[in-house]
Amino acid sequence: MNFKIAYSDYVNQINEHMTAEKNIFLEELSVYAPKADFLFRKLADTTDGGKRIRGFLLLLAYEMCGGKNKQDAIKGAIAYEIFQSAILIHDDVIDCSPTRRDKETIHHALGNNHYGNSQAICLGDVGFFWAMRKLNSIDLDKEIKNQLIEAFSNIKIKTGIGEILDVELANNSNFTKSDIDEMHYYKTAIYSIIGPLQLGAIMAGAPRLILDLLEKIGKNLGLAFQIKDDLIGIYSDEQKTGKSSTSDIEENKVTHLYFYALEHGNSIELEELKIMYGKKNITFQEANRVKEIFVNCGALNFANDLINSYSQEAKEEIQRLKIADNFKEILFSFCDYLCKREY
Repeated sequence: MNFKIAYSDYVNQINEHMTAEKNIFLEELSVYAPKADFLFRKLADTTDGGKRIRGFLLLLAYEMCGGKNKQDAIKGAIAYEIFQSAILIHDDVIDCSPTRRDKETIHHALGNNHYGNSQAICLGDVGFFWAMRKLNSIDLDKEIKNQLIEAFSNIKIKTGIGEILDVELANNSNFTKSDIDEMHYYKTAIYSIIGPLQLGAIMAGAPRLILDLLEKIGKNLGLAFQIKDDLIGIYSDEQKTGKSSTSDIEENKVTHLYFYALEHGNSIELEELKIMYGKKNITFQEANRVKEIFVNCGALNFANDLINSYSQEAKEEIQRLKIADNFKEILFSFCDYLCKREY
């Protein structure tokens, strides 16, 4: 079985159960505060759409590590998808993003002002605890449950650290490649790849050796995932991504593309970058010029080489996993998917 077949099967199951979970949660919240029902619905709606990659990875890790209770694993996947939705609400406030998944972001829909930002932050907070409660509802052996909750808490803490580093680097002109890798590790690798893989494995009772290997695999794939995401954010069609193709440039996002250009661009390119990178309300012509600079100075090729290198390292670690060959095949094809995706 390859990635696409397994992915489609898992995603259908997640979506089906997520709809039921949303309805139960909305009914509960409307009893607490009926006047805020329209806000609760905005929170619930953020769990619609998305690629479900993290939920997929949790289910995959659970089954490949010998887990037998699929319903428990689905609860874990739903909890993780809710967590992702919650943190993206906060991320959109930080990035001043107007759209997410082809829809207006919560803070933007609520006025793109202090009120909108405040309610978005509050709804994101509710989402975090919604996710934790869902995870805690899973009926597991006490020792495994404690390990699961501790791991999930650590994922949330480290993801928060990643957000802090992301904001800090964007406001600091003195950064290195190692700084970018560290930020990508905390902000993306842990929450997008390592976290769901390890949580699924923990639920299945996997030993420490497996968890350590998943950490190495997830770190390499997470770094590749973020660099690819940065390329998509600038070079892909907005109709495919559901996000603005200029927002990363406008927010002065620190990426390997930008860092390489600063190190290898000629004097004219550097002067242009100084003016355009981080400029608010940048024109499409200016954004296209930034893209050209990244191509001309070799930054785009450098970023693609990094993606391939990290992916290859992940594949070498996957080969060491003591799992059935069909699961290795899924993981190998997942690596290829991450490196070649267009959105």
